[in-house]
Amino acid sequence: MSDSSVIIFSAALISLGCWLLSTIYIYIIYKFFSAKIQRSVTPQQSCKYRSLYRWLSYFQHVIYLLPVIFISPAVADEWFYSYGQPVSPIIGVYIAMIAVVFYIVLMQSNTAYSPYSKISSITKTAIKDDNYMLFLRGFDTDNYISEQYLELKSAKDLFSEHRFVQRLSFVMTTYAVGRPEELVSPSGASRVYLDNATWLADVETMMSKSKCTIILVNSKCNCLLEIERSIKFKEKVIYIINDKKHYKNAIESVPEFKELDTIPSCDHFIIYEENGDRKTMAFQNTNKSYWDIINVIRSVSSC
Repeated sequence: MSDSSVIIFSAALISLGCWLLSTIYIYIIYKFFSAKIQRSVTPQQSCKYRSLYRWLSYFQHVIYLLPVIFISPAVADEWFYSYGQPVSPIIGVYIAMIAVVFYIVLMQSNTAYSPYSKISSITKTAIKDDNYMLFLRGFDTDNYISEQYLELKSAKDLFSEHRFVQRLSFVMTTYAVGRPEELVSPSGASRVYLDNATWLADVETMMSKSKCTIILVNSKCNCLLEIERSIKFKEKVIYIINDKKHYKNAIESVPEFKELDTIPSCDHFIIYEENGDRKTMAFQNTNKSYWDIINVIRSVSSC
């Protein structure tokens, strides 16, 4: 076996072992803090657990890197001693460097460091100004994409919060309401966690203060309640619809929401306010369509 093969093979073994150790660590603290959040009685308490989890999750890197640094020289000594070859201290450095590269690849499988999820720990008291946009969607599983990588698969034609908020961030801050029981939220708007007893009134207050509100129309109970409350602010609300069935269910539950007698034939469209009239705009899951929506937001919010 050549020297380079020995180095790569050693680095791969070390990387896999340390990665398994760090993955076990992140799994344990994920389960621990998820259980803590489930038992939380206030959003302030649950957000403290999210904040602590985010801080402790950074130690995953330390748990990986320290063993790599200390084990690599020992592995180099063992391997090259067995081949009767002199060992240069630089060999351990090479192994450690390659192991770090392997880790960068392997860590993508850990959801705590996924680019498609984030850890947010905000309560309504953290919102200090009114220069923000409110982004609302149904809890549980709705009919909009949450993770960008799915766009490369069967859901490539669905609205992506990840892609949309990435672009909207150049215009204004965006908040969404987080699921009370979640530890990690989808990538996109920063989640705000509210009291279960007053969440709907809090959402209405946030609607009234926001520059603009976007609602991804869905048949979920919380979404229907938010649509109902949004009617009084509809001059600054944009409704995004990508499923006729969900739109029909929404207008059956909230008759005041029936603004269109004929639903457009396209799968994705926006209902927005223009000169006092309700209009529609065709929508596709493209960068141009996202910027078209953002331009509407600019006109609604005058920013």
